[in-house]
Amino acid sequence: MSSMKNKVFAVLAVALIFAAGYLVAAGMPMASRTTFAAPVLYSEDSITAIYDAASQAVVEIKVAQPGAGIYGRSLREGQGSGFLVDSEGHILTNNHVVDGATSVQVVFSNGKTVDAKVVGADTTDDLALISVDPATVTGVTPLQLSDSSAVKP
Repeated sequence: MSSMKNKVFAVLAVALIFAAGYLVAAGMPMASRTTFAAPVLYSEDSITAIYDAASQAVVEIKVAQPGAGIYGRSLREGQGSGFLVDSEGHILTNNHVVDGATSVQVVFSNGKTVDAKVVGADTTDDLALISVDPATVTGVTPLQLSDSSAVKP
């Protein structure tokens, strides 16, 4: 009798496996699945809002630095970027952008180009502060610096 039970059990097992395979092949779910929405890691609206708020304070910096050319001493041109940190005309940039520059110019997002001067530099942290005439930054909202001790991952 146990031989008969084993045969019935084997037939039922094969039938269940066959039915499950048929349902999967037919695209029918075997069981309901609960799905969870993934957190949004990127939002185009957020990026656009940040750009709109910050872009006017970001500037292009053009510099001329003395260099050695094929035919003797010449001026090398370079460029970098920076951003306005206050309404007094102070712009933060990298030291390597302005290091050794004989002339510094700032190009604002509206295309206006003005002369600038290096106010100070920190070679260790590769930071430099340059300034332009405060009258040239009217209507531009400076970027706000934050307290880095309050930053959390």
